[in-house]
Amino acid sequence: MKISIRTISFIIIIIVCIVAVVMAFYMQFGGNLFKGGDTTIDTPILMTEENKRIS
Repeated sequence: MKISIRTISFIIIIIVCIVAVVMAFYMQFGGNLFKGGDTTIDTPILMTEENKRIS
């Protein structure tokens, strides 16, 4: 069975697309893999106190 270069190219493109979609879903829904440092969010109370100090 002979597989042409065109068929191999389509297979490689499909594999790359599948990997990209899987990585996108992982990063969107489950991954903090590439996030570093402190990722906490200040509460509104802390933000208003900080704004009072600045003003």
